[in-house]
This record gives sequence, structure tokens and C-alpha cells, in this order.
Amino acid sequence: MHINFRIGTGMVIPGLDEGLATMRTGGIRRLYIPGKLSFPKGVKAKPGSPSVPPFSDIIADVQLIYIP
Repeated sequence: MHINFRIGTGMVIPGLDEGLATMRTGGIRRLYIPGKLSFPKGVKAKPGSPSVPPFSDIIADVQLIYIP
């Protein structure tokens, strides 16, 4: 899944901004994001999908495809 956003604008959780800030184009990382940098209010999911409790630690595999 591809997501387009600007780093540092609050479009994504702070932990993702921080983890991507030092990456180079084409870089791949597994980010371990602590609860205080993830979803302080949690995330309510659609029926049949999992929700994210408040202040949950998040693990995300990311690849930085393009930097304009």
C-alpha cells in the first residue's frame, strides 16, 4: 500500500515522521514506534477490522520510494 504525505506536517503519526526523516530514497526499514509517538486516542476500525487501543506500540515496515 502506498501513502503519499509530507514529512513533518502532522499528516501521519509522529513516530512515522521521525522514522522516515533520515531515510534515503529506496530505503527499507522496520520501525518500532512507541505508544507515545503513535495513536494517543487510539483508532476505531471499520466493522470486521482490528482497532488500535490508545498509546499502543506500533511496528511498521516502510519503504521510502520518492522524495521530490
